[in-house]
This record gives sequence, structure tokens and C-alpha cells, in this order.
Amino acid sequence: MRLRRAMNPWKFRLLLSTLAVLPSCSSRDAESSSTRAPLLGGTPDTEHPAVVALGHQVGPGQYCTGTLITPDLVLTAHHCTTDPTTLPPTLCTDSGLMPAPVAASAMVVVPGPSTATASTTEAVEAIHSLPDFGSLTLCGNDIAVVELKKPITGVTPVGLRLDAPPELGETVTLVGYGQTSTSDPNSSGDRHSLSGVKVDHLGYEAKPPGAFTVEGEFTVDTGPCAGDSGGPALDANGRSMGVMSRGPKSSCTHMAYGRVDAHASFLRALAQESATRLGIDPPDWALGSGGAAGAAGTGGAAGASMGGHAGGGASGGSGARSENGSSSASGCMMQPRGLGSPTLGVAALILTLLEQRRRRFTSRRTGSPG
Repeated sequence: MRLRRAMNPWKFRLLLSTLAVLPSCSSRDAESSSTRAPLLGGTPDTEHPAVVALGHQVGPGQYCTGTLITPDLVLTAHHCTTDPTTLPPTLCTDSGLMPAPVAASAMVVVPGPSTATASTTEAVEAIHSLPDFGSLTLCGNDIAVVELKKPITGVTPVGLRLDAPPELGETVTLVGYGQTSTSDPNSSGDRHSLSGVKVDHLGYEAKPPGAFTVEGEFTVDTGPCAGDSGGPALDANGRSMGVMSRGPKSSCTHMAYGRVDAHASFLRALAQESATRLGIDPPDWALGSGGAAGAAGTGGAAGASMGGHAGGGASGGSGARSENGSSSASGCMMQPRGLGSPTLGVAALILTLLEQRRRRFTSRRTGSPG
């Protein structure tokens, strides 16, 4: 997307993953993941309206992608909901534990094909993290669910593939708001999709001193980059089977996704609560039982072979919830000079943030969450 320049003094940082196993939104170490990765080679997308942009202005800020999975729930990466300065420098080691999310009032969701022309934004009621997230490594557990204050209407949510894990060599479609060119930081902000991408690795992959990926994760051969963190990997039936987490920002290849089936109980419980809250039937994918083990916090020991911290996540319930703060503190109320409405102001702000973050931090970081 094309970013507007300095419409206001607020700054968002490009969350580029610091390690091969760090979230692609922000981090500090080596050449690892880019939680804000662009969809390199993607084309402008109008076929996936349930894929939205989201972000916040806490600290350097975050700019990411998310997927509407019920009318009032958006699935994204956990690191997208955190202050980038709180993310551990190395995520796939026993010290790479997940930080707490920011206040829900700080988050904003922007539907539509372009954040530059968005006419509406959605306020956030709560952020749902995995149970006991503070004792879990970000690797293998980089997912969170954002609950909106009001449901989005007129858009069909994306289903989740919780009954089967990804397969090696499987073809997926990626969708996100990230950069479309590694040489052009202003190329993000518009929704793009890329089809024909291959799953090129499943599970644990070593990268001293820790790992690049752990159980409950998979990688794709190319595509996502800065700004695509939190975005979906869609199977042939249009179901999401993964959430973009991180990867090497320099090449935006071999990018890591967290498997949704590894957190099936957590996601089903939230979807059922959403249906009850809205007085509607739950989606079919929320009616199953069980789910694949393997990620920390869902019954498996993510990264056990490399010292990753294994968590004991609850098999039900919605996990930790970050409540919304005062509505007057919401990012939706921020209005950059020269813009007539708070909603347009937020959209422009998110765009501006991305460019300013890149200038500040790409010189310091070699990789981070996308």
C-alpha cells in the first residue's frame, strides 16, 4: 500500500522479526522473521473481504493483518497485539516467552481493500490470548483473537481448518496488507493475495542457539513479508490453516506460520462464545472436538528438543482476556491534522506508522515478526 507521509507525529514501527523464530512484527536479534512481511508477487485483492488490517500505537506501534473468523472475532498473531519493545530478542528458546498484549482500547481494525481509502474502522472490546500465555514461548503459540465491540456485517467470515494439519507440498493462498516489494517500504497498506504458494516444511527446524520453527508450525516457500503478520494461509477450500508469524525480512522466503489446528480447543471455545453473544449459530468448524497437539499451551511441548518452554494450556475457555479501556482513549479517536474524521485519521495513521517505523528500525534490525 502507499503510505501517506507524516500526516501526524505518531510513529508505528515495522515489526520485523529479529530471529528465524521471532514473530514477524518486531524483535531485536538476527535475521529471522518479519511479521510484517509483504506478499511479494501478490496481486491486489478484492476476493477476501474477511481479511482486514489491524494495529496499535503503543510504543513503536504494530501494523498487521488479521482474519474475521466470526462476525465479531479477528484472528491474528499474538505479537501483533503487543508493544514491540516487550518482545524477547530470541523467540525460539526457553527465554522467548510471550509478553502481555496492549489494552484493547489501543487496538484498531481497518476493513477494506486499502487502509489509505478506508471509510470505517472497528473498535476493539477485548484481546484473547492463549491460556497461561506468559509461560509459553511465542514460537508455536503466536496467535491471538481480537474481539470487536460490534460485529462486522455483510462479510462472510473465513472458516478454520481444525480437523487436519497442513501437508508438505500443499498449495495455499496467502492474503495480507504487507509490502509487495522489499525495496519499496511504501508498497504496503493495500490488501494483496498470492496463490500457488507451497508448504515447504512442517514442524521443528533447528537454528542455533534455538530453532527456526517448532512443532505446531509450518513454513511456506515465498510470499509474506513486513505487514503480513497475522494474515491467513488458505487451503484449496478457502479455510485458514495457519497464521503468519515471522521469517527472514531480507528475503521474505521460508516464512513461518502457526497452525490453527494446534489451538483448536481455544479457537472453538471463542467461536462458540461469539455465537452465544450474537445470538447466531456457531460456525461448523467450531462444533468439532479435540485438535492436533504439538504447540506449547495446547497439550504439546513446542520446541522441547531445543529447550523451548512447554506450557499446559487449557483445553477449553477463551484464555487470557485483555479488557478494553476507556473508549475515549481508543485509537479511533485520534485525528491527524487535515483529516475530517477519526476513522479516516486512524487509517491514515496506520499507513504513516509503517513508513516511519521502517526508517527508524530497519537499520537496527535484521529480522523480526511479520
